[in-house]
Amino acid sequence: METYADWLRARGDDELRALLSARPELLAPVPADLTALAARAATPTAVSRALDRLDRFTLAVLEALLVLPAPAGPDALAAALGATSEQTSGALATLRRFALAWGDGAPATAPGVRQSLPHPAGLGPPVREVFAGYPAERLTDLVTDLDGEAPRGFADSGRLLARLTELLSDPAALIEDAGPEARAALDQLAWGPPVGRVADARRPVRLDTATTPIERLLARGLLAAEDDRTVTLPREVALHLRGGVLLRDVPAEPPPLTPAAGPRREDVVVRAAAGEAAGAVRLIEELLERWGLEPPPVLRSGGLAVRDLRAAATLLDVPEWKAALLVEVAYAAGLLTRSGDLDGEWLPTPAYDLWLMRDTAGRWTELARGWLKSDRAAGLAGDRDDRDRLINALSEAMTRSSAPSTRRAVLDVLAALTAASPSARTRSAPGSRGCGPATAGPPATASSAGRSARPPPSASPASGSWPRSAATCSPATTPSPRWRSTSPTPSTRSSSRPT
Repeated sequence: METYADWLRARGDDELRALLSARPELLAPVPADLTALAARAATPTAVSRALDRLDRFTLAVLEALLVLPAPAGPDALAAALGATSEQTSGALATLRRFALAWGDGAPATAPGVRQSLPHPAGLGPPVREVFAGYPAERLTDLVTDLDGEAPRGFADSGRLLARLTELLSDPAALIEDAGPEARAALDQLAWGPPVGRVADARRPVRLDTATTPIERLLARGLLAAEDDRTVTLPREVALHLRGGVLLRDVPAEPPPLTPAAGPRREDVVVRAAAGEAAGAVRLIEELLERWGLEPPPVLRSGGLAVRDLRAAATLLDVPEWKAALLVEVAYAAGLLTRSGDLDGEWLPTPAYDLWLMRDTAGRWTELARGWLKSDRAAGLAGDRDDRDRLINALSEAMTRSSAPSTRRAVLDVLAALTAASPSARTRSAPGSRGCGPATAGPPATASSAGRSARPPPSASPASGSWPRSAATCSPATTPSPRWRSTSPTPSTRSSSRPT
């Protein structure tokens, strides 16, 4: 029987060249042979990086491969996703090129993909898997309540799980019998993530003793207790609640990217952008001046406390998401750091004093360079990870390896649009995993293109267009004369923080 490594060894030179071009990290260090390459390509880190480079539709096809019964060819995938066979065939070709799907006939997912996508399409495990941890006694009680009579003969777990799968294959009557409050709880999990937190999830409960909505769901098998605090929605129940739809809002062809407003003169755009850039520079200076005098503490997890982020937003009179972006940009530009290992504080760096000596255009350039190269996604601040833990600004949970390439790709799309190419597509930008509500995965698994590519506070096109220099901010770049001429003069006051 052919294995993933066998399939990879059978690839030709052109196919291997395409794989290594799509996933260059597989070459560092150079693998000893193709077997070692196959093992490296299946590691969680390598798979996660490859997933971050997929567009939304190709990722949806990969998730459908994990959910649909094997073998799932282009026709079955097209029917599940509401696309054409040609579109799913193109996505499968991309997945094979990335070695995320393999097989010359019906495609199979590569090793490591299922571990990297624990809830494909926002769905939990099927009934047979999610109830596999239940003891035989509890499975017997559950089947007895749903069947109306105790199972005959020796009740082994395998036979009980098979019967429970049959009973939950059409859960409409059970959902209606559970009541509207229980249905509302199911609807919250239907599109993912399929897990929820409740107290004492493993408490014994039967149909005649269930009183609360959650107990009624547990007694009917509509929720499964994974541990003492976690319940999971079985896949069959979720698909029924979705009306049989696997994914929503995942078009195979993304809509064209067009400006929000009509074309504007370039000098108007440059002046608007320069004003926004000056505003960002002023806000970061104001924030760091305050933190130089009253530095906020570093959390034990290494981030910034929610109350300190809110205080910064109040100080600057901006929304919290923008305050998080300003803080992260200052950190990426080397203007902010933590002091000490324990009981540290967030303080401006010595580079901040040098930054103050530059003119406004030079300061903005340093901020833009730091943002472009940063591997941190500021838009994740305030979300929760797959363990339901809060993601704080300046914490390690903000790191996303695909963020720099995603920003560059988005800027390339915008630059093409500015160059009178209205057919530019958002499909050009990789790193769309978790972008929007399509995959409905846990927030922390999202390396959102929109979030990681969110521009620094002044980069938004205020006039419906982008200055040509907005997409060319490499480390060797200096502010163009036109930007410098429209930017305000630098502040002459020195830093007020103590030395």
